[in-house]
Amino acid sequence: MLLLLVACSEYDLADHQKDPRGREPHDTADVLVDSGDLDTGGADDTGVVPTGADSGDGCDAGRTVRIGLAADDVWEGWVDGVSFGTAESWWQATWTEAHLDCGSHVLAVYATDLHQAIAGFIAVVEVEGAVVNTSADGTWKVIPGHGGAGWKDAGFDDSTWGAGQACNRADATGWWGGSPTDLIADGAWWLWPQDCLALGDGSFRLRFEVR
Repeated sequence: MLLLLVACSEYDLADHQKDPRGREPHDTADVLVDSGDLDTGGADDTGVVPTGADSGDGCDAGRTVRIGLAADDVWEGWVDGVSFGTAESWWQATWTEAHLDCGSHVLAVYATDLHQAIAGFIAVVEVEGAVVNTSADGTWKVIPGHGGAGWKDAGFDDSTWGAGQACNRADATGWWGGSPTDLIADGAWWLWPQDCLALGDGSFRLRFEVR
């Protein structure tokens, strides 16, 4: 079972907040999810998907997973090959909530730089409120450009992909300051397939466990 829901409790992208550099967000910033593609599983009026019965110490009912992402400049994401949206907002995270079955899952993200100077991708994955992976912990697989046929799927072989390159601290803080503050506070850091001043685009894959 895979239930995905964009949760904007911390940030309202519909406000069309401006990039602090003065640029307007890309048009895709508000198109976070096509609700027709997803089974909301009886979400209530608040948009929250029920997580099922308490499974005690086991994981029979699955777990609530939250994914926080940002990219300079645009990202699009999938869990187990199912799209959960796209956004442009490097200065603040976009959080997506999912109720996932126990076991292994794959998060895939395609990020593209649209403007000059610097590029990067930053992410946090939480299971039941605990951080289990970040873009700084070496668990992501990264390749420059598009990942190729089937790269978003859970069964794709990414064994030849590398770990990417962490953005230089001075470059990153010079352009982004401490943003996005919540992801950095959780231990995440900016990642790119090559030097972050090289721009371009990249594909990112993370295999994570729900227990």
